[in-house]
Amino acid sequence: MFNAVMSEHSADEVNAADAYDFSRIHTLVDVGGGYGHFLAAILSRVPELQGILFDLPQAVAGASSMIGKMGLSARCETIGGNFFDSVPPGGDAYILKRVLHDWDDETAASILKNIHAASEPGTALLIVESVLPAGNAPHPGKFLDLQMLVVTDGGRERSQEEYATLMKAGGFRFSIVIPVRGSHLSIVEGIRV
Repeated sequence: MFNAVMSEHSADEVNAADAYDFSRIHTLVDVGGGYGHFLAAILSRVPELQGILFDLPQAVAGASSMIGKMGLSARCETIGGNFFDSVPPGGDAYILKRVLHDWDDETAASILKNIHAASEPGTALLIVESVLPAGNAPHPGKFLDLQMLVVTDGGRERSQEEYATLMKAGGFRFSIVIPVRGSHLSIVEGIRV
């Protein structure tokens, strides 16, 4: 049920696939990518890109059919596992969409440390989340932050500064925040050091 709901969210978030220049990447690893709708949207836009979908075994089992129907099986590998243990090596970039906001800082940093261990210096880390602006002006991410407070154990939305601190704890250097057109989401880029 969770993966079906996340797939519905992905349908609304494909603009994030257009917000970043994925053409400079050879292999993109989608960590916690569920059924793979978001990764499939990116692969459909960048024909030379290879993808690895990584999530719990029951999630990626549901992805193979959709990936096949989109004609992406030759370019998208699915791997089952747990990002608290390790993530697949070999990516030029690792992307996490709506993953880190589920976790407190210590747990989120442990996920980033596993990505750090699997990657090489210079690898891009792309976090797709709502980045909280400063001040008290209304923002959809602030409402989502309240939801995370209620439904998770320590999960929350973060500001740019908080993402920079989290990245540093995981072994990455903060680079830039790229707003996603038509969405409250942004892509927060970091580089593995």
